[in-house]
Amino acid sequence: MMMMVLGGAASGKSEYAERMALEMAGGDAHYYLATMQPYGESGAFRVRRHRKLREGKGFVTMELTQDIAKAADLAEQPEYATILLEDLSNLLANEMFSLPPEQQLQADLLCAKIITDIEYVKNRFKNLILVSNNIFEDGDSYDPSTIAYRNALGKLHVLLAPLCDRVTEVVVGIPKEIK
Repeated sequence: MMMMVLGGAASGKSEYAERMALEMAGGDAHYYLATMQPYGESGAFRVRRHRKLREGKGFVTMELTQDIAKAADLAEQPEYATILLEDLSNLLANEMFSLPPEQQLQADLLCAKIITDIEYVKNRFKNLILVSNNIFEDGDSYDPSTIAYRNALGKLHVLLAPLCDRVTEVVVGIPKEIK
């Protein structure tokens, strides 16, 4: 099964996704694929917070900020395991902003690469849960690279949703099934 969990900052999406991962895993192995590059103290704080949230839950943590297809090769017996990718937004930023500026605006190529990696992981694990941010409702104006990033993330959501068995949005800690 493949599931996508969307939500705004501090919406409860991570806690919900972890709960779903544990439920889907049953007693089988469950992995946490961390994609965040912790820049500065606020980034380090977020990493510590997420580690504390999953403490004692039996997650095996993999830290891959790019090229997440490698996760399938690192896991033991992935065909019996559940993997939670936290999160798609960070993964896209890592992939996008590691490129030269002229390539950062090529959303189609970025999305195709990330979707290929996600499909590779999906085809090797029993369950895959994708967590991503809803960053589309603030109405602010941004510089061209941020606009390109937002557009690429929106495109990823649109392309991945049909591939998912379930899509859930979490708002103020309340999950709402979309698909």
